[in-house]
Amino acid sequence: MKEERILLFENPIDYEKLLKLEKKYELKIIATNFSSYEKLRKNNIKFINSDSFLTQDDRALIQKTAFFISNWYDELEIKNFLIYKDVNLGSLIKSELINILVNFLKIFYELYKINDKFKSSIFLCSGIHNKILKSFSAHTEILSNSNDLSNFLPLDSLKYGFKIGTDTKNFEIKIPKKLFSKIKSVSEKFSNYYIPQKIVNPNSKHVLFIELNTLNYENFLKNVHDPFVIFNRRIPSIWNKKTLNLIKNSNCIIENKNSLISNDLEKNIDDNIELINKKLSSLFKSAFFSKFFQIENISFWDQFSSYFTSMFMIRVSENILEIELATELFKKYDFSSVVINNEVGPNEKIIAQISKSKNIPIFLNQHGLIFDTDDALEMNKNHGIISDLSDYSIVWGDVDYEYREKIGFDRKTLFRIGTPIYENFNSIENFSENNYVLLATSGPTKENIFDLSIETIQKNIQTIESICKIVTKLNKKLIIKIHPSPDEFDPTELVQKINPNIKIVKSGKISPLIKNSNFVIVIDFSTVILDAHLLKKPVISITVKNNGFGIPFDFRTNSSISTNVNELEEIILKLDNKQYFDEIVKKGEKASSKYLTKTSDYSKNLFDLVSKQIHNNDV
Repeated sequence: MKEERILLFENPIDYEKLLKLEKKYELKIIATNFSSYEKLRKNNIKFINSDSFLTQDDRALIQKTAFFISNWYDELEIKNFLIYKDVNLGSLIKSELINILVNFLKIFYELYKINDKFKSSIFLCSGIHNKILKSFSAHTEILSNSNDLSNFLPLDSLKYGFKIGTDTKNFEIKIPKKLFSKIKSVSEKFSNYYIPQKIVNPNSKHVLFIELNTLNYENFLKNVHDPFVIFNRRIPSIWNKKTLNLIKNSNCIIENKNSLISNDLEKNIDDNIELINKKLSSLFKSAFFSKFFQIENISFWDQFSSYFTSMFMIRVSENILEIELATELFKKYDFSSVVINNEVGPNEKIIAQISKSKNIPIFLNQHGLIFDTDDALEMNKNHGIISDLSDYSIVWGDVDYEYREKIGFDRKTLFRIGTPIYENFNSIENFSENNYVLLATSGPTKENIFDLSIETIQKNIQTIESICKIVTKLNKKLIIKIHPSPDEFDPTELVQKINPNIKIVKSGKISPLIKNSNFVIVIDFSTVILDAHLLKKPVISITVKNNGFGIPFDFRTNSSISTNVNELEEIILKLDNKQYFDEIVKKGEKASSKYLTKTSDYSKNLFDLVSKQIHNNDV
C-alpha cells in the first residue's frame, strides 16, 4: 500500500515531478493558483482547489487585515524613523503593499487552514509554500526549488500598447521599469530642448497639476490661458507629435527630473540613500514588526519580512529621488494650490505631504466612476479615491457629490464642476469601422481578495468566451478592447479559436470605438459605462466578480442592463427593437446627467476654482 502525501501544487513546471510522485505515493493534490489549476484540469488530474479552504468571512478578514497593516507607517512606535523631509517613506508604498499583502495572506491563511485540517499529514511543497508551511508543520518535504512569486510580488514592468498601420493592428510589449525610466528621461530631455523653459516670475503664484494626462486634458491645455505647472513622473507629458504640439502651444510649464536635477543634488541623493538604508536596516530588527504583521493573532513576519524589506528598500531609493525633486520644485515656485487625481500614487503622496507642511491647499480631482456605496467605503479610502490628505474634492456630478456628503464630508470642501475629460466628447474622432458590438474587458484585480479565487478568474475567461460565441452566433461583428491594466487577461488565443474575424484592440482610447459601435458590453462596472451613456449607446453589464462593493448608482437605477451571460443572447435580440434600444439610451442619458454636471466650459471652471486663493474655507 502506498504512503499518503498531500501535494501543494504551485508551479506548472513541476508537473513531471508530480507524475513521478503519483507512482510512489497516494497523492492528495491541492491546486494553489490559477496556473496550477489549469495544468491539472487540462490533464484530467483529480485535485482540490485551495480556495475551498477559505470561507467568505475568511476572505473578508484577509482584505480587512491587508488594509489595516498597510497603514503600518503611522504607528507611533516607528513613525518618526520613516520621515524624510516632511514625507513618510512608509506611506509611499501603501497601494503596492495592499496588493502584496492580499496575495501573500491568501496563501498564508489557506496553508494555515489546510494544515489545520490535515495535521498529521506529510506535505510535499516548494517555494513560498514550503517556507510558510514549515512554521505550522514539522511534516514537510521539498518538492522542488521552484519559487513562483508572481502572484504577490510587486509589478516591476509596464505594459505599452502601440499601433502599426491601420487602427485595428495593435501590439503590446512589457517594458521593465528601469528601462522605462531611461526612455522617459530621454523623452524629458527632448521636450526640454524643443520647449524652452518659460521665465518664472518669483512674485507670481502658480497652480501645480500632478500626473496630468496630456491627451485626456487636451481641451484644458488649449483653453486655459494663464500659466500653470505640470509635474508628471509616471508618464511623460510628451510622447508623440500630438502631445508635443499640445504642450508647445499651451501656457503650461513642464517640470521634470531633467529640469530640476543638478550634479550636487544627485550626489546629495546618493549620500542620503546610504544613510537612510542604514537607519532602516536597524528599524526592521524591531520587535514591532512581529507583533504588528499578524492575522488572527498569528504572526507572519518571519515568512514575509524578506519580501517586504527588499521591496521597501528598493522603493526608498526611488522615492528619495522623487522627494528631492519635489522639494526643488517647491523652491522654484510659489504655488497657490495643488491638484492631484488620487491619493494613492507615490508622487501624489509626496506632493500632498509637502503641500501640507507648507499649508498649500490640495484639490483631489475625480478621475473615474466609483462605487458610491457603504460597502465600498473602506476600499475607496484605501485606494486613495476618498480624500484623506486633500483639503477639497472636485467631483464630476451629483452622484459623487451626494456620496461624499453622505459619508461625512463638509459641503464647503466639495465642488461639483464636471470634468474637462468630457469636454467636446461628441466631437471625438471616428473609428475606421462601424456596425459592430464592442466588448470592454475589465478582469479580476490583484488587490481584492474576492477577485483572486480560481473560480472568479475562470469565470472571467469563460464569460469572454461565451460573449464571443453568442455574438458570432447572432452574425454580428465583435471588437474587443482590452483594459490597459498590466494584469489584464489577453483573450487573443482564446478568441481566434472561436472566430478569427473578431478584432482585438490593445491600445488607444476607447471613446472612438464606443462612438461607432451599435452597443457596448462591459464586464462588471467601469467608467466605460459613462462614456457609452454620453455617446448614446446602450450598455450591457455582465456580472463576473463578487467583490462585495454593493450596487453602484448606475445599476440601482437600471441605467445599464445589468445581467449575467446566460441572458445575453435574449437581451441582444431585444436591442434589435428600436423602441427598447431608445428606452435604454434614454435611461443612460438620464444617468449621465447625474454623474456629470453639464456646463458650457469645464476647463475654465476647473482652472478658476483651483487658481483662487483659499481663505477661511471659502473659494
